Amino acid sequence: MSAAILIAVVLGSAGGTEPPATPALAEQVLAATVGIAATTADGAAFSGSGSVITPAGHILTTTSVVPPDATDIRVTLPGFVSRPARLVASDDELAVSLVQLAAGAPPAHDSLPAFSLARELPA
Repeated sequence: MSAAILIAVVLGSAGGTEPPATPALAEQVLAATVGIAATTADGAAFSGSGSVITPAGHILTTTSVVPPDATDIRVTLPGFVSRPARLVASDDELAVSLVQLAAGAPPAHDSLPAFSLARELPA
């Protein structure tokens, strides 16, 4: 999911409130944008970007970046730090995947910049 799409979603859903200053919003979105590489058991390789949506390391991306059958997922954080991740959920109809940094993978999950889209994750 590109940073431009996230900015458009946030600005379009402001609901009559004054949107944050564009440079500040862009800085927040870019800080929470990560690179992702995934492979499947048959060796197919995928890559793209995603958005950190919780300080616990949940990352929202598309199924074209992390397909439902991904077996190896690596996330590149700002500063070019690569960490393993796991697929939490995938929805082909919505074309979205939710991944999470592997437990114990630094940086500490509570220090990740996150672009909050909701107060809590769906069940």
